[in-house]
Amino acid sequence: MAKAGIVYAGSEQGLFIVSDPGGTGRWRQRAHTLQGQPVLAIAALHALSLLVLIKHTGLLQSSDGGQTWQPLRSSEDGAAIAADVPQGAPLIASNSLMIQLAGEPDVLLACDGTSLVRSDSQGRHWHTVLWHELLQGHISVVVPSTYHPDGAWAGTDAGQLLRSDDRGRQWQQVVAGLPPLYSLAVVRLA
Repeated sequence: MAKAGIVYAGSEQGLFIVSDPGGTGRWRQRAHTLQGQPVLAIAALHALSLLVLIKHTGLLQSSDGGQTWQPLRSSEDGAAIAADVPQGAPLIASNSLMIQLAGEPDVLLACDGTSLVRSDSQGRHWHTVLWHELLQGHISVVVPSTYHPDGAWAGTDAGQLLRSDDRGRQWQQVVAGLPPLYSLAVVRLA
């Protein structure tokens, strides 16, 4: 039986949960939680265990896939964490605009906002694989898939969610119409 993929997408308007039940390739928005709270960063510890950083609130934890939340750090601690990071910058290492996909060969994906480039030569040579003509808005986050070594995901400031299953060579839109995306975590439900 195929396993469900889950994407946790953080935005100014909360956390959106997009899933592919049964691994059929039919991605759809499943839930919207933490409504009205800016989710700056996400770490998926397991498929249903999440940490999120909420602007001006601090760290929250969920052990049930985002249905319920418990505070981990106070708003003062959260503000201290966020104070050192520029507005809109990723706060957890897996959410960045440059990632490495391990394997043979290692692949680097980097983004300047308007295009995504790929290198399989340890950064000596780069090729544009996703550019502004194919995008709605600017790329705001790029993350590797935690369940597939060849997978990568990108989000835009126009609420577009994109996926690559071939180490960043080709990209397809999974969902559009979300609020601007700040952070992503991609997991597989066991």
